[in-house]
Amino acid sequence: MIGALKYFGRSPAGIADLVRPRLASHLGLLAAVGGARTRMLAQLLADTTELGAVRIGDDPAEALAVLHAQPVRALPGVGPVLERALVRYGVETIGQLAGLPLPTVRRWPARHPGEHPGALDDPHDPLANVLPSPLS
Repeated sequence: MIGALKYFGRSPAGIADLVRPRLASHLGLLAAVGGARTRMLAQLLADTTELGAVRIGDDPAEALAVLHAQPVRALPGVGPVLERALVRYGVETIGQLAGLPLPTVRRWPARHPGEHPGALDDPHDPLANVLPSPLS
């Protein structure tokens, strides 16, 4: 999407306004568009938006509220088995999971052992502190 922003010289909402009518006219599809700093949050915004509408998560507080309200199943790597285990412990939303202490979460099986799924409550790029800076 970054390349599209530069190429078209539009905001994310502007690009959505450009793409949605084309999808409707050429393919007969209504699209819900979500935009955010991370792909996962953009997908969650799109999933919680009415067809034909655009929802851009520019405000970190709004993005965090949307993310925390989602069921834990919305997280990548949380399948039905882990979801059932979390629900047994009373954890049904991403916000509830994010509020748990890291040692508690580490005891539960996860797609990436030792990784805190609650870290996904940060609306910023999760790889920003993991990947080395490019050499200049």
